[in-house]
Amino acid sequence: MQETLIKVGSAVALLAFYIPFLVIMTRSVGAKSGRRHFYRSLKNIFEREKDNSKAIDQISIIYRQVSENNTEFSKKYRTPIDICEDLLSRATGFTSFVFKLHYSLSFTPEEISRLADIVKSIETEMPFISLSPKYGNQLEMLKLAYTSNDVDLGSNGLKQLAKDIKFLESTIENQERKNRTSTWVSVIGVILTIVFGAVSIFQVYASSPNL
Repeated sequence: MQETLIKVGSAVALLAFYIPFLVIMTRSVGAKSGRRHFYRSLKNIFEREKDNSKAIDQISIIYRQVSENNTEFSKKYRTPIDICEDLLSRATGFTSFVFKLHYSLSFTPEEISRLADIVKSIETEMPFISLSPKYGNQLEMLKLAYTSNDVDLGSNGLKQLAKDIKFLESTIENQERKNRTSTWVSVIGVILTIVFGAVSIFQVYASSPNL
């Protein structure tokens, strides 16, 4: 009976630890696979295309293709700017040897500078690209109202934006409450798992005959 309790307690403890661990690792591997694909494609674009405007068009296509085929990548990087900025951070934060060890390629200082210029160009031409399509379209409408001096269009756009911001704030508050509850449930679950395992082991040793 005691051995059965130990086996059950050990199995529960292992599952409580390794299932979340495996989920996190799977997500990490999926995102890294997408990064490797994007980096390799970007390297080929830089070697083949010298015109930045044409390179931007190709980068957008590659980003869309990788996102459609890799869910974890699309969750982590919502826009081409996100993955390009991530690349800039990794390429400048790691040594060339470490970066090449992880991704089997490297970028020259000139390519890194060119990527920074491309990111700046995208942000200048499409300042709302990092936002969701819904809010990006709303801001584009407000920009159009400003440039065309359309007061009615601008007023309606501001009213709609105010409603959406209010709804978004309410959603964030509700999500924060749910996250706090989930955290406490997880902590209590881990504590109970540890206690259960410890009690099971104690019972076995307590019932064992003294040598």
